[in-house]
Amino acid sequence: MMAPLDELFLLAQQTTQGRVVTTGIGDGGNEVGMGKVIDAVHQHINNGVSIGCTTPADFLITASVSNWGGYALAAALAAEALQKQRGISSL
Repeated sequence: MMAPLDELFLLAQQTTQGRVVTTGIGDGGNEVGMGKVIDAVHQHINNGVSIGCTTPADFLITASVSNWGGYALAAALAAEALQKQRGISSL
């Protein structure tokens, strides 16, 4: 039994008029958010048609290992917070 977390992404997209932004992190096509690139999953991932997650995210981070993508996101957010704390604009 798995939790239907994809329903949270769909609910955010359908009911918040863009006020809630979703981010997916994936490595093999079956992760929530990979629906943003489902055609590529079908074409390039073994059994992609069977395993591909069709739920999209507003932003998608792909990585060889999804945990690494999560670490990269966490590091980027930490760096941004540190710059903000120091009064340095990243833009």
